Amino acid sequence: MSKLNRFFLIILLFLFTVSCASSNATGEALLYFPFNEGNFYKYTSNLMDQYIYIAYSDSNKMQRLIFSKPDPSLGSDNFYVTELFKYENGKVVLTYSEEGLNYDNMLNAQNASLNIIVLQEPINLNSSWNNIELAEVYSITDIAKEIHIDEHSYDTVEISMDYNNGESTELLYYAKDIGLIQNDYETTQKVIIDDVEKSRENSVVSNKLVEFKSDISIDEYKKIIEES
Repeated sequence: MSKLNRFFLIILLFLFTVSCASSNATGEALLYFPFNEGNFYKYTSNLMDQYIYIAYSDSNKMQRLIFSKPDPSLGSDNFYVTELFKYENGKVVLTYSEEGLNYDNMLNAQNASLNIIVLQEPINLNSSWNNIELAEVYSITDIAKEIHIDEHSYDTVEISMDYNNGESTELLYYAKDIGLIQNDYETTQKVIIDDVEKSRENSVVSNKLVEFKSDISIDEYKKIIEES
């Protein structure tokens, strides 16, 4: 092989390697946590219903609106949350979260103040990351977990989140092109007897996706939560 041919072969191998590295590192997390403006999600559990809507997104930023409707027996008010996320260096990061009691507050997101990694590439078995300030450790524990909700079946990535220094664990299940399908966690609930709190008991809460729509308008979302 001539020196010239060898030179061109080296260049081609270099370009191929860079191309492969780029394809493996760009946007993988967004397959499981899509920044798709107009996406709508309804989740339900024995504690509350949640209505989530992506109000704004571009290639690396997203604003998400959440309306939470607790079970009336819990004695809690409905509440609204606005969240901002960014995608940077293979990470989906929560940068802002604010709770309010009315819809208009949801649209007034402020400057980023958080740095919580919710999903990180590569999406491989046993990959892990942590949020040191919150004492959270995330680990990918399954990359082909089948989840059944009603008549639907999803192939998901299972992520285990340990928090409170390992005292509690939450399991999160993400499906490609949709996002979070289900999350399971343990909570301590009050036991009320004759209007008096007697004790607390641990129970597992399973928050499940029961409705998913794409490309709806913010007015449609507002109408859904007003009618809920």
